[in-house]
Amino acid sequence: MSDNSLESLLTWMRHNPALLRWDLIAAFPVDSINNLLRHAHILRLSLGTDIQGIGGTVAIPNSRVSHVLADYRFGPPSLTFTEGEYEQPRIHLAMTVEGGTQRVVEAPGKLLALSAHDPLDPLAVQLDLYLQPDPRGVVMDLGKGEELAFDIGRTQSEKDAGGAFIKAVLDGLDEGQRVHALARFLADEVNPFLAIGHLGSRMHVSKTGQRLALVLFISMIHGPAGSFPVQGSDFPFLLPDELAASDASTALISLRLVHRAAYGSALLGVLKGGEFEYRYDVSKDLSSMVAKKGGLEVPASEWNSSLYAFKSDAFELPAVDGENALSAEFSEDEIAQQWQSSCSVKFRHQPVAGGTWQERTATFDVSLNYLFYLDADERREHILRGELFSPVESARFAKAVQGLPPDIDPVLREHIQLFVAEVLHAAFVTALNLTAEVPEQLLEGLQLADASRLQPARIEKPHDLAVFGPIGQGDAGFAIVEQGVRLAAAQRQQFSVQPPREGVQWSLQSLDEVAGDIGRIDAEGLYRAPPGHAMGTGPTRLLVMATDPGTGQRAVALVIALKHSVSVNPLISVCANGDELAFSAGVIGKGPLTWTLEAQEAGGGMLQPGDQGRSCTFRAGPNVPKQTYVLEEIKVQDAQSGGSRSVHVLVQQHEPALRVSMAAQPLPGGQLQFIASLNGEITEAEWQVRLGAGAIDASGVYTPDLLAPEHFALITGLVDGGKYGVFEGHHILPLPLLPASAAPGTPSASTGEVRA
Repeated sequence: MSDNSLESLLTWMRHNPALLRWDLIAAFPVDSINNLLRHAHILRLSLGTDIQGIGGTVAIPNSRVSHVLADYRFGPPSLTFTEGEYEQPRIHLAMTVEGGTQRVVEAPGKLLALSAHDPLDPLAVQLDLYLQPDPRGVVMDLGKGEELAFDIGRTQSEKDAGGAFIKAVLDGLDEGQRVHALARFLADEVNPFLAIGHLGSRMHVSKTGQRLALVLFISMIHGPAGSFPVQGSDFPFLLPDELAASDASTALISLRLVHRAAYGSALLGVLKGGEFEYRYDVSKDLSSMVAKKGGLEVPASEWNSSLYAFKSDAFELPAVDGENALSAEFSEDEIAQQWQSSCSVKFRHQPVAGGTWQERTATFDVSLNYLFYLDADERREHILRGELFSPVESARFAKAVQGLPPDIDPVLREHIQLFVAEVLHAAFVTALNLTAEVPEQLLEGLQLADASRLQPARIEKPHDLAVFGPIGQGDAGFAIVEQGVRLAAAQRQQFSVQPPREGVQWSLQSLDEVAGDIGRIDAEGLYRAPPGHAMGTGPTRLLVMATDPGTGQRAVALVIALKHSVSVNPLISVCANGDELAFSAGVIGKGPLTWTLEAQEAGGGMLQPGDQGRSCTFRAGPNVPKQTYVLEEIKVQDAQSGGSRSVHVLVQQHEPALRVSMAAQPLPGGQLQFIASLNGEITEAEWQVRLGAGAIDASGVYTPDLLAPEHFALITGLVDGGKYGVFEGHHILPLPLLPASAAPGTPSASTGEVRA
């Protein structure tokens, strides 16, 4: 591989003028593509078409453990870093899964851990995917993912079982949710010669290994299928280092294509009732177009020479006249048209100085031969400029062969022939309707993810065209700079747009069906998140919208407001002495997290944080005699903001002798009856809500707190057995209470149970 400089790219183009036989090679920074995918995800959120309501039971093979998931939703997909894929269109994709609860259950119903994954600490899905070409571009079909891994646990068997679960979820989605467009090509709507004929995609990595590009290889109809560069070849990385700061994308456009598309599409509009035969060279590139039928309609015309005034009736020039036919020969840097035909013209003439109009009808042999080429536009009004001209004077003429008297004044004959030639030339050029803006048509028609496009900022022409520029702001023409904002309760964030616009109006839109206060935004774009007491039970998701009142165009940004600046999971875990448990954490901002054991009891465990505090391993302490439990509190604190969260571990010193269970049917008013049993016999117990929300009375009747934010209640029972000692048991009740149809072990309607 060459280096990543602009000069190395231009040098390669000089030495490879055929562009590997592709019409268009376009490269986009993966970071830019991911930004567009996030923006497209915002649109899905606003329409309620994102993937949500994910739930079900994941049974781990060769174990008694299941993971019960409820009410998760997918975040946006993102392309992740890879070493490059030169041989096949494979990408590595990552998605977050957030907003739901995860219960780890050991048969016959013992809850081992409970987590609530918000956007700060989501679960992760990874998969490999082959990009799918379709007639209009490149799409990602999540249902075709391979090697799926869902990070629901520490072991590989858990990840694999989770992957099978996610595969089933994705397979059950409709196409609108499953398929994501990476690139759409719509240029054929304005130019039929720009319809896709062949399309491929690859992931290329820079020589330094620090940058990744999605590269599209495209040939249009009437163009050959090119060859893909192989790893280790001299094919350059298409995103030059000099333009990296602007996140510039690159489009290499072949001159063969721009000539073919400019003249070929124009020629289709010349003939009334026209039909063409397309001929190709050995590489299957269009070499010529030959008319099979049709004619050029010439309108009634007037024209003055230096001596005579002329008027003609409308007439038609046949595209085919015996063995002669209108044809265009296509080469790399020009088009050569030849057209010899004959026509009958009814016309009138008089001297310019005045006199009597004299009518005539005559037949003419005509020639309309032209050369057409495109070159760089030195005035920079467009990317290219075109020129249509007759190579020699005899290339465009009309010769009267019948109808004019033999003794007609030779000067008049010459002016009549010149008149017919000029009328034909004017009619042809008008019907041809040539444009040099094929590169603009290409770039305008290449839409990325959310209808954004490459905006030309720099143009080079080492031989073919090289266009560099940032990806534009979509149809709105401007964007909100601050994206993916996450705020704690009552925090502020200033929003702005780029490029700047005067008079932008700011507003908010909730994305939650049932939401509390979503905050406030003022006329200057300063947003204040709601206070914690005014928020709903979960994160507050909303759109910040900037609207241009003059055009009605709108830009949006997703904001998530959370009650806490720190998130940690699992919220509660159950283990035995010496067991190791894994914890994960997230934080608003980049501050490091510290982990501490609070009010440690005898037999307490140890912590080993890692990854700047984003993960931690807990090892339970040694056995404490004559105790059933040691309850550990683990505190996680953000060193920057001071925000903190606590989670708990219930360390069993031995298997509890007291069984605490819940009656099968709830009591009136949503209360629950808890039951204690010892050696299979129901017994009275001392009840306590040790952690979490709600209250329990002396008879074991639990009353939930419907407004509490906690995700569980740890309910303990105690029986004093006198000389036999104290017997304890526990039950972890997930909150909020779920209907029976969504109880642990029951798969959700949308996914079903998945067993790997």
